[in-house]
Amino acid sequence: EDRAITATVRPAVRTPAAAKKSKLPPAATPTTPRPGRAKEKRPTS
Repeated sequence: EDRAITATVRPAVRTPAAAKKSKLPPAATPTTPRPGRAKEKRPTS
């Protein structure tokens, strides 16, 4: 289950704990992290 959530939260892979703490749906997970963080993770991916 944790792996499936991380896969759905690809942009928020850096903050998997935050998504788990919020226990929000996969649609709300990518919105949790800041746009700057998601952009920084984009080139890394």
